[in-house]
Amino acid sequence: MVGGGCRTPAEAKVHAVLEFPVPRTKTQVRQFLGLSGYYSRYIKGYATIVEPLTRALKGKNRKEKIEWTEECEKAVKVLKQKLTDRPVLYAPDFTKEFIVQTDASDIGIGVVLAQKGEKDLDHPVLYLSRKFTDAERNGKVKVKPVLCQNKCFSDFAGSCKILLKGGGVVRFQLP
Repeated sequence: MVGGGCRTPAEAKVHAVLEFPVPRTKTQVRQFLGLSGYYSRYIKGYATIVEPLTRALKGKNRKEKIEWTEECEKAVKVLKQKLTDRPVLYAPDFTKEFIVQTDASDIGIGVVLAQKGEKDLDHPVLYLSRKFTDAERNGKVKVKPVLCQNKCFSDFAGSCKILLKGGGVVRFQLP
């Protein structure tokens, strides 16, 4: 839903996620992730939250029952809670500077694209996140901030002013 310079998830779609039964097979987990993933841009750290569910998908047989752990249960509860908190994204103003806040953990990366709003507060415009590949997870910590920035700039390209904020200073020189 869009209005007043803000975007929120559609009520019917949120209701569908909230009413989704506890997944018991890999197919059901994929369905839940597909349904909830549609709103990943509204949920800070989405990839980290659903990591136990994506880990449970490993293996070849789609109809195979999954090992439902406490981590999986918590992931579903946290995800549903974040959707019921009525997340709001603000409409971007391309005449203003964008603020990119990055974060990396051992699981994945997260990016918040924001802009200064009323009372000089940062208002989220978009959340981006993804799980690390095995190769990235085994890499050195120093490259994780670069991966965060790369994720942001590959998903959000444009000719606007950008201010980078993050957990580390990244210095590199272009050839």
